[in-house]
Amino acid sequence: EPIMGFTPDCKYPVVYGEKGMARFKVTTTNNIDEDTFVSLLDNLSSNIMITYKELSRFGDDLVLDFKVKYDFSYTLEDVIDEIKKSISNDINIETVLNFNPVYFDKESKLVKSLQVAYERVTNLDGTPVTTNGGTYAKVMPNIVPFGPSFPGQKGIAHNENEYMSIDDIILNTKIFANAIYELAKED
Repeated sequence: EPIMGFTPDCKYPVVYGEKGMARFKVTTTNNIDEDTFVSLLDNLSSNIMITYKELSRFGDDLVLDFKVKYDFSYTLEDVIDEIKKSISNDINIETVLNFNPVYFDKESKLVKSLQVAYERVTNLDGTPVTTNGGTYAKVMPNIVPFGPSFPGQKGIAHNENEYMSIDDIILNTKIFANAIYELAKED
């Protein structure tokens, strides 16, 4: 495992918190109508955001397949508890997929080093931020999202003909070189 590092899979400045993402299948055999079953999820905490849901019927069973993003102050168990409270105890809940949230203290060496590197090169405010997105930081320990999109840039990634200007490539190179230097320095 790396001691610390970053993934250029998001935005600047350094991202210290990233929401968790999970997919669930909830099955009930109660005699409940479909609209009522789906609307029960409307009572979830504001720290849990539903991003997709689909309802299917298999005989007497209703199956709700849905995805959520959840705050980095929550665990998967917290999310499951809220779902059970919201729907009822008479359900079967299956976790299909889960990526835990990413969270680092804003004062940690990792976050502070990347903030310093970003501010040094860009002369912009590098106050650490959070994201709703999902990056490689979810699957690699001790890694935070850092770049390569600059503030105000929207829609340059995950599209056909994904691109970056030569000026941005050069600026990213300077930021990354400074970031590696800062991370390698001894305390």
